[in-house]
Amino acid sequence: FNIGDAIKLDSGEIGVVQDISLRSTRVLTYNNEMIFVPNGQMANMKITNFIQPNPRVRKIVEFSVVYGTEIKKVQKVVLDTLKKIDKIYNDPYMDVILVKMADYGLNFQARFWADWPDAYNKWVEATTAIYNALNAAEIRIPYPTQTVYVKKE
Repeated sequence: FNIGDAIKLDSGEIGVVQDISLRSTRVLTYNNEMIFVPNGQMANMKITNFIQPNPRVRKIVEFSVVYGTEIKKVQKVVLDTLKKIDKIYNDPYMDVILVKMADYGLNFQARFWADWPDAYNKWVEATTAIYNALNAAEIRIPYPTQTVYVKKE
């Protein structure tokens, strides 16, 4: 990693490398906390670099729809919505997949790519846009329900 790279440390902190000296590396977290990590520790930990080899990262918006909803309709509505959002990409791909037939509905993932500096904001924007698009298309979002059958003897 280099100064200016966004990284994730083994311990879970995410931030931007501010300085690399002989003894330690300084990382500024997104909570505005400066972390000093001894270089000996850095050498022995797994570090995720969000900027290399390029700044494009995949984001996933998870959502559910009620049983009985046409899967192709959900995929079309959500894909059309994602394609309208500026600065999200379909390279190498953008898709909407059914991942689980859950207790209360069908669980989907909308997967797309964004550049690291914009990734969180694009995820928030996509989540809101998907919610609004599903409502506009009259595709219902499930909530936990329970059906009780009473048997008469």
